[in-house]
Amino acid sequence: EAELLYGYRYLQSHPSSGTTDLLKIYCHNPEDLTSEQLGYIGVATAEEARAKLVSDTNRFINEIISKADKTLNFFVTSDYFVGCMQAGVTNYGYDHSGNNPWVNWCSGVCIVAHTDGTYDAFAVKCNKK
Repeated sequence: EAELLYGYRYLQSHPSSGTTDLLKIYCHNPEDLTSEQLGYIGVATAEEARAKLVSDTNRFINEIISKADKTLNFFVTSDYFVGCMQAGVTNYGYDHSGNNPWVNWCSGVCIVAHTDGTYDAFAVKCNKK
């Protein structure tokens, strides 16, 4: 569904350029966001940015689950979603281990939906050797 897949869902408004750079800061160092960048996200402080990213990720995961066919599903998307979702499901806690602090070709989020309506979500990122 086009609405579900809209690549900028984590931003309230879209910069004319530099979206990836903005999302990298949002997902890794929200304290480094400028007031203009915070405005694109729709918040006034880094603390609000952190809360919004986690809230938006939870809402997005629930949308994905509600549209799934309740068996094994794959959702393939861009780094705009994956980077934000990884930061959101871990509350900014995943370890980059010296790697580029953005997603790579093998990044993702694993979502396990339970019959009681809850879910577990895990950041997945492999290291290229």
